[in-house]
Amino acid sequence: MHFLFKWWNWLCDNVITQTVLVYVAGTLILLKVLSRIYRIYYPRVFAYLMYRVISPIGERKSKKAKRKMFQDLPEVAKKLNVNDLSILEIGVGTGTNFMFYPKGTTVYPLDPNPSFNQYLEENKKVNNHVEVKPFIECYGEDMKSHVADQSVDAVVCTLTLCSVSDTDAVLSEVKRVLKHGGKFYFMEHVATTQGTWFYFFQNAVTPLTKFFGDNCHFNRETWKAIARAGFADVQHETRRNGIMVILCGTATK
Repeated sequence: MHFLFKWWNWLCDNVITQTVLVYVAGTLILLKVLSRIYRIYYPRVFAYLMYRVISPIGERKSKKAKRKMFQDLPEVAKKLNVNDLSILEIGVGTGTNFMFYPKGTTVYPLDPNPSFNQYLEENKKVNNHVEVKPFIECYGEDMKSHVADQSVDAVVCTLTLCSVSDTDAVLSEVKRVLKHGGKFYFMEHVATTQGTWFYFFQNAVTPLTKFFGDNCHFNRETWKAIARAGFADVQHETRRNGIMVILCGTATK
């Protein structure tokens, strides 16, 4: 006890130590405040940037590939013997895929970021050939309370699996909600060949893209997760697009 009193008296008399403690305490408080601001405002800022900047640029580069990928949606409707398709879009974002869906399609838009909803509404007005159901605020890893088993004809993920917390869990949910014979459409940026300089670059920038890009991973081997998910048939191809390697394809339940 005597030692503690001596230590406390020394601490009170030591200006340098007091300064350091004040600095450390102030830094911790500042980090706490910044963390709270980040959690509140980041989803809004990210949604805005996606709508105004990132999505328009991405769509110009991917429109041709998306049109090709989605061109067999009418065949899925015939195979399942339905007049109008039902599509669950996981990570719907601003709704840039609506333009590719056949007339009469019912879309169930799902995303964990509610800030996308206002921009989604704008895309609904432009794409009035599809019926967009109310926004579902939910993570793709667990949709049981929002989407019933075997309830949709197709599931779509574009540039989404790169940022989910558990890829295997999302794919398990995709299989659960798909009807037998339904299709999963995916377009994702993925890891390149291991051992190359570009693979090293992807690993180097991933910590930055995770922080600034809503948990986006540049180095995920998503094709492996899809292969082990247990789909009846998987078809995909990869292509280089600037600093990204794009995985594009379908998986049939």
